Amino acid sequence: MRPAEEILSRILDWLEEQVDLAHREQVAKRHRDVLYWRAVDRPPVSLVCPASGRFPAFPYAEGFDDPVKMMVNELVRPSVHPCQCVVRSAETGDDFPWQIRSNHGVIIIASLFGAQTWLLGDNMPWVRPIGEEGVRQALDQGIPDLHGGVADKVFATMALYQQKLAEYPKCRQAIHITQPDLQGVMDILHLLWGGDLFVHLYDDPALIHEAMDLIAQTYIAFLQEVQQYTTDQVGEGCIYLHWAIMRGNFLLKNDTPVMVSAQMYEEFIRPHDEQIMQACGGGGIHFCSSADHCRDQLVATEGLTGIDFGQPELNDLDAWYQALEAKNAAIMNLLYPGQDIANGAYRRRFPTGVSFATTVDDIRQGQELMAAVNARV
Repeated sequence: MRPAEEILSRILDWLEEQVDLAHREQVAKRHRDVLYWRAVDRPPVSLVCPASGRFPAFPYAEGFDDPVKMMVNELVRPSVHPCQCVVRSAETGDDFPWQIRSNHGVIIIASLFGAQTWLLGDNMPWVRPIGEEGVRQALDQGIPDLHGGVADKVFATMALYQQKLAEYPKCRQAIHITQPDLQGVMDILHLLWGGDLFVHLYDDPALIHEAMDLIAQTYIAFLQEVQQYTTDQVGEGCIYLHWAIMRGNFLLKNDTPVMVSAQMYEEFIRPHDEQIMQACGGGGIHFCSSADHCRDQLVATEGLTGIDFGQPELNDLDAWYQALEAKNAAIMNLLYPGQDIANGAYRRRFPTGVSFATTVDDIRQGQELMAAVNARV
């Protein structure tokens, strides 16, 4: 057995002993309840915590081409890519919904259109834009091969996850395989076109709409293709995704769209988001930075089930909360100050409709914080 296989076996052996399926169901119920704006004993809290050192991990670049190493990294989450993870959740007893994904970055759908990808050091992958001419050629060819680019790496990785978890009955029930990062329509077009895209919103809007329509069609087809590899269902129309549980069937990444005006959001973004929402049964929207300027247009998206903030501190959270409550859409995985979690202020401000995350310095602080949270139930 090679070293990576050995490490993965050690991790899964340990996790199989740690799994408390009753606690896992309690966690899932808390998430589902806040997603539907039901009363809860307390909103769910996930912890972003440095690695304890219990298990080693691998450089990201090694995991990119090796599904076993990627699975180790997904379970352990090296500190260079800090976020919630299964092992640290088992150590702290938090409300992280246990999940792993094929972590091949933002490039997956862009790579289907022939964009070259590369890795630099231990960073996430990127693509070289194909530019306007490449986009025009893509329009001539239609929906690309859904197994092109890095897609087969994605499918092989997810299949390996299924195979490994099948050997551990409790882990198979507790650890969910989610969709990879599929981005959003304009984010993908931005990756393909480059920065000149913004000029063409004025100069050639018909071309932009045509390109976004093709990307939306490709997103829909690829989502259907990848779903056969997922184990993300959690009942009541909810899935495990993006370190949370969410209502709906996907999460659009709209980091580029929040850089345009509210009027352009209404003209270019919402119609193509709704194209996917209608075809795939509704879903959530993620964005970094602030979208306060286009909040009305974004919340009006038909089929919207929730919001994931990349930088909540840059947004008027109370205004978003009010608008989303009226829409019956939730906020997922809201990063919130630890002191306000510990003293209960988080639940006084947002008693339901929100799942939370907070950062702690180490496992012990995480355990103490969860003890304080549970003591207030």
